[in-house]
Amino acid sequence: MPERSEYLPQFGAIFQRILYLRKRFKNVFPENMALLKNRIEKASLEDRASGVENVHQFYSVCLVISHRPDPITMGELSRELDIPLSNTTRIVDWLVRNEYAARLPDLEDRRVVRVELTAAGRELFETIHEFMMARMARMIREFSPEEQRQMVRLMNKMLDLLERDL
Repeated sequence: MPERSEYLPQFGAIFQRILYLRKRFKNVFPENMALLKNRIEKASLEDRASGVENVHQFYSVCLVISHRPDPITMGELSRELDIPLSNTTRIVDWLVRNEYAARLPDLEDRRVVRVELTAAGRELFETIHEFMMARMARMIREFSPEEQRQMVRLMNKMLDLLERDL
């Protein structure tokens, strides 16, 4: 049995605080982010299996799509998001209905459907990304450059360990 760290209770408490605070973030969203949030909430009220569940999921999906040089296939998107293809289809349906994404035929295989962000989808994704980076910049400016360097190193080490254990 591995040796327990004397700091384990503190790490547990930090993790609980992060989870608690995540739910309590009160955001003053830019106008197009507020519109997205309202669309998601309205769709959710109308149909529980409507597609995109929250702004974070929208961002995650757009992040995967935007990091590809060419439009991504539905199967690739499903694998990248680690969700069933049926859920991916509902999410993409919602994105297409709201004009944030477009489906494209694959030029080599008519059975394959590809997805890309529309101009509106890219603009909203970039708005969310800039919003998150501005929030992060406000937080990290409270740390010295050396503390920032150490935090990046330690957080990357923690993420590497988490990925190794998956």
